[in-house]
This record gives sequence, structure tokens and C-alpha cells, in this order.
Amino acid sequence: MSDFEGFEGIEKNLSIRFEPNTGVSLRSLSRSDLDDICTNAACAILSSMSNEYIDAYVLSESSLFVTENTILMKTCGTTALLRAVPLILQLGTSLGLTLSSVRYSRHEYILSSHLQEEMHQCFKKESQYLDNCLRNTNVGVGSIDHAGPYNVYIAASSKNTFVDTVFEVNMFKLCQKEMSLFWKCSDNKQHSLDSTDTRGIPGVKKLWPKGTTDGHLFDPCGYSINGIDGAFYWTMHIAPEDCCSYVSFETNAPSNMLKTMIDKLLSLMKPGVMDILYMEHSHDNLPVINNQDNKESYQFVHEDGINGVTDGGLEYNVARITKVDCQ
Repeated sequence: MSDFEGFEGIEKNLSIRFEPNTGVSLRSLSRSDLDDICTNAACAILSSMSNEYIDAYVLSESSLFVTENTILMKTCGTTALLRAVPLILQLGTSLGLTLSSVRYSRHEYILSSHLQEEMHQCFKKESQYLDNCLRNTNVGVGSIDHAGPYNVYIAASSKNTFVDTVFEVNMFKLCQKEMSLFWKCSDNKQHSLDSTDTRGIPGVKKLWPKGTTDGHLFDPCGYSINGIDGAFYWTMHIAPEDCCSYVSFETNAPSNMLKTMIDKLLSLMKPGVMDILYMEHSHDNLPVINNQDNKESYQFVHEDGINGVTDGGLEYNVARITKVDCQ
């Protein structure tokens, strides 16, 4: 994360999925290959951990997850995430894998889009770049959906193609008492984390008590943490600056866990505003995210949420929760 005042916390989110192929795995890519992917996106790997199903990497700007047939990457700041797409496609093809789907999504930026590389200044340009990358592949050009503050691009080989489930939470207007923790120790940050404390945020284990975690505290401020538990992952990123405080959370957890996670995130981070995006193939699996219990402190801006179906066949549900006394 950068040390200039006004860091853009909003992540660019990319998922590239290939058809499963017995005996062939993206996890066989070398560290050099992954470093090249990150270099193209203008970020770097800081640390990693693995289990039987997932390799998880904390990046200088957010996170990278690699499974047998999927690369999921999210980068914040002024990174150029989509510059990594051609190399990922090339590496997958070199392994003998066939492209199945590409998903790219992004919440509206907090800061001016003019701080971004030209391609990432508006979603239309991002989509055009992806179309050019995919036009001669078996998935072809993608479809665009604007769901509330979210923009989503999906390209898939067919409407029956599985596209990964998405549960993304973006939190804004954070309480500075909570945010003061995520600065390296200094005279004016009495309650900040020690620079060696990268195990986890106080209370974060309550979000997901099992599995393993890997975190990094940035200088002078900012925090990223990944968690993996079997085939499930979760990741949280924190930009605590007063002018643009921001926290994100993402997971592929089953839908029956998500409402509890929303309640825990509200309690842990105390945001002024929380935006939620959930995408799933089956409407039956969509969590009821407009039934938050603590109505004395929080309220839904859209009681019925924003619901729909993408051209790629994904059901989506978007909600915004605000603190009652938040101005």
C-alpha cells in the first residue's frame, strides 16, 4: 500500500477460470510465472501460504489466489490489474488448459478516477480492453452489468458455464477508533499494531474460527489478511486514512454463512456505509441480506435490495446498509 494521503482502497477484481483437466493444474505455475503476472499488474508478492486446495498470496496491493483451474486476483491503489490478463491466458494455454470464463468487477472508486492508469479510469475502457483480450478465445466478448455501485463484466463459453460465486463487502466511513489500530507503532498512534503482528486483527478470528491466516501490516498504515480453510478462502483489506477510510471483505463461503458474516463485520468494523454484492448461479442460494438484526444501529437503504440476472446467467443481489446516525 502507498504512503501518500488519500490511498484508493477500492479493488479491481479478476477471476479467470479454465475447464478442469485431470493431471493439469494452475498450481504448477512457477513462482517466477506468478511474479511476472504481478509485475504486469504493477504489484508484488509479499508472502504466501497453501493447503490441499488453494495457494494464497498477500500482495503489495491486496491478494492473489490460485486453485487447480482458477486464478483470482484483486488489486487496489493505482495498479493495472487487467494488464495481467494476456499473460494469465498464455500461461493457462501453455499448460494445456481451455478457458472457461472471465469475471471482472469493481465498485465505484472513492477518489478521482483520473489517478488511475487511463485504461482503468472508466469501466467502459476496462471492458473494451477485456473484449480485445478475449475476442479470439472460446469465451468471446463479455457482457456488462451495472448493479448499484458495482460494475461487473462476465465472459463465459456458454450460459451453462460455471462462474465462481462472489460475496464481496465494501465498507466506508469507518470509525477512526477502530482504524487507529492499523498504523505501525508511532508516538501519535497509541493503539496501533506492532510491525511484527501479522497474525490477525483482534476479533477477526470470530469471522472464520478455523483454517489458517497470513497478514501484513503496511508502512505507515494499511493491513491485508488472507484466510484459507479447505476449499474456502476469505480476504480482508484495510485502508485507515481519515479522508478515505475503507475496508473490504471477500469470500467464497457457502451462502448459509453470509448473513452471520455481515453481522460480525458490522460489529467488528463499525462502518458508516456497507455495500454488499452477492452473485450465484441459483437464486435459491442467494442469502437474505436485507434482514439484518441490529436495526437500532443500522438500516437498509434499499429494503428489497437490487436484484437481477446477468447475461451470463448469474443471479445477483446488491444491498447497502448505513449507520443510522452516519451523515
